[in-house]
Amino acid sequence: MTYRLTQVPPSRESAVFLDIDGTLLDLAATPDAVIVPPQLPELLRQLAVRQGGALALISGRMLADIDLMFGTGIAVAAEHGAILRNADGGIIWRTPVSPALSSLIAPLRAAVAARPGTLLEEKRFGIALHWRGGPGFAAELTALATSLAAPHPELLLQPAHAALEIRVRGPGKAAALEIFRRARAACRAQFSRWSSRRHCLVGGRPRRRKEITVMPDLNLAVIGNGCIASLIDQNGTHVWCCWPRLDGDPIFHGLLNAEPTSGRFAVSLDQQVSATQRYLPNTAIVETILRDEAGNALRVIDYCPRFRHYGRVFRPPMLIRRIEPLIGMPRVKIVLKPGFAYGAQHPQAVMGSNHLRYPGPDFTLRATTDMPLAHIVHEHSFTLSRPGTLVLSADEPLEQAPEALFNHFYLETLAYWQNWVADLNIPFDWQDAVIRSAITLKLCSFDDTGGIVAALTTSVPEAPGSGRTWDYRFCWLRDSFFTIAALNRLSATRTMETYLGFVLNIVHGPEMGEISPLFPVAPGMALTEWIVPDLEGYGGDGPVRVGNAAATQRQNDAYGAIILSLAQLFVDQRLSVRGDDALYERLRPLGEIAARVALEPDAGIWEFRGRARVHSFSAAMCWAALSRLALIANAIGREHEAAMWSTRANELRTEIMARIVTPQGWLSGVLDQEVCDASVLILPEIGFIAADSPEFLATLDAIEARLMHGGFVMRYEDADDFGKPETAFLLCSFWYVNALALAGRRDEALALFERVLAARNHVGLLSEDLAPAQDGEPARLWGNFPQTYSQVGLILCAMRLSRSWEDGLWRAS
Repeated sequence: MTYRLTQVPPSRESAVFLDIDGTLLDLAATPDAVIVPPQLPELLRQLAVRQGGALALISGRMLADIDLMFGTGIAVAAEHGAILRNADGGIIWRTPVSPALSSLIAPLRAAVAARPGTLLEEKRFGIALHWRGGPGFAAELTALATSLAAPHPELLLQPAHAALEIRVRGPGKAAALEIFRRARAACRAQFSRWSSRRHCLVGGRPRRRKEITVMPDLNLAVIGNGCIASLIDQNGTHVWCCWPRLDGDPIFHGLLNAEPTSGRFAVSLDQQVSATQRYLPNTAIVETILRDEAGNALRVIDYCPRFRHYGRVFRPPMLIRRIEPLIGMPRVKIVLKPGFAYGAQHPQAVMGSNHLRYPGPDFTLRATTDMPLAHIVHEHSFTLSRPGTLVLSADEPLEQAPEALFNHFYLETLAYWQNWVADLNIPFDWQDAVIRSAITLKLCSFDDTGGIVAALTTSVPEAPGSGRTWDYRFCWLRDSFFTIAALNRLSATRTMETYLGFVLNIVHGPEMGEISPLFPVAPGMALTEWIVPDLEGYGGDGPVRVGNAAATQRQNDAYGAIILSLAQLFVDQRLSVRGDDALYERLRPLGEIAARVALEPDAGIWEFRGRARVHSFSAAMCWAALSRLALIANAIGREHEAAMWSTRANELRTEIMARIVTPQGWLSGVLDQEVCDASVLILPEIGFIAADSPEFLATLDAIEARLMHGGFVMRYEDADDFGKPETAFLLCSFWYVNALALAGRRDEALALFERVLAARNHVGLLSEDLAPAQDGEPARLWGNFPQTYSQVGLILCAMRLSRSWEDGLWRAS
């Protein structure tokens, strides 16, 4: 391996983090067998000087081993960020050691002893299983490690090169970069070298050429059509796309993969100096413009076709990309590297006459184009002298030439979205923000069943190094009431009706016992949670999960969510499917279950994995189930039963209130305890308590004092299975905005709402979580993306706060 100092970025612009195994050093059969070239340690010290000290080694190895290999005098993040040391030798972070690790050693030693070619590496903060010499045992060892770690929430699984590590939850490699970046005031002089620089991670996956990759962010745009969706970064690279449906296999998975080319669809401009990106107004069509240092420019148009055809909506699994020269003769390189089986397979393209085929285990992709196939296959730059089109679809021939198909589908799709937006009821203020959120909400809906996923991604961490990486490509019942409320206020009646149909299908299912809190958007996606071994995670911060173990939890709010949602069918005369006596009879048993479990422990709205308590939100939602059954019974002429449900609801509310009001007068998130929890902000919205009541006004003050962090609202203040929350849950801030408005504190509500709007990314989208700005660093989005609940919160708050059209336009002076 040859090393050249001239290959690093400009020294005063970048902070460089170097992965060791597979990047600085060639991989070997065992960790001890790697060879450190004698000139490398000194070269690294020279590089550190050139970087002004802004260089660190980052590795899963133990700190002592790294020092033996490279010596001291270099900043190090060891054991995947469990221990961080600066170049002067001072320890700046140390993850607490977990006693649970020692209990796993014996069974893992036995497993390795019985499997030739495997190795157990015991570290201070983790245990690594290696199978480079016995790759056939990968699945068995992964399953064993998963089962052993499952009872210990403080442990997580970290995939590596032909290995899997069980380690104590700590910052992780990506979070190590964050710690170096976020210099605290007390250490400002020591760490200022890191804070103002662009951070580059070199390595993280085995590769022949050493590439420099900038740490990812959530400045992503989304295209889709109700069948598939794709996330596109600011440079026009598709980094996440599940196929052939929203919860399918991610053919583009660069968002969770450190390898710079695999699992991506990129257009790179030679000597590029800038990129701008936007949505075409009132559409889900994305335009990206790239410019080079010579003044050449090109435009990339991306969309998924969606329009009415033969009396129904045409929405195939298809991505259409158009690349057009705008100025001069730009030189471009197209990289099309889809993958299959969650990053396990990246097949070579098979060339056809005017197309490329990518065979996978369950389906084959076909890329049809009028651009040179050889340049695409060999990733060779070429001069873009005329527009080119590439259509990625199922393995079937297109009925039109790519350019003709682009023009036809583009105009139809453009018209579809503009007509859809024209039918929306939007507020006078914040129209652009609401329209973008409405379109994004639509893109998270799976048309075939009406289900709406919580987000389009899995495993983007809620906070760096938190281990809070979840699969959100499912439909949560608790989201249904608020999503339906947003769709109703937007007058997106058809989308609302199909979503109600999805919930209705659950109610009419074969079993009417206790209900799971979440469901796949369609049959075929298992809920069982497992760890993906071939994807390292967002910026190397894993693990990557598929499935969601919350499906097995008891979450008592589900019954209220269902009944609150389906009450719409009994009162909304616009709907083609109406509630009747038969549906009421299906809902009555759910009301009985809600009455029974209302005051019983559950995992709660935050889905705690290590504890169960009687949560105020769950209890109040059970009250809502009884209250709305009274409304439904009245609507169908069953006044006697309505009175019965109303009486039971009042009795339940009285007991809940007696047990959630603290001695200080505010509402606790847990019965019989003092727990400050943002979920109680919802209680006025469901009619449980008046927003101007003394108890709720005191709650607003308590949440501001105890949960407001950096201008945004945290979920709760207590530590959970993964420690204390580090980022603000954006929906909680929207809840607080809504609650302030209901309580008559409009100016405060407006200020917070504008603050949340300012946190949106460059095209107006939001994720689940936000690290507030601090120490001169800007706010940063975290969590799965785009988060449906965040878009819903934005819509509902805008509707609540906006001036009426009468005040804003007709009576304007």
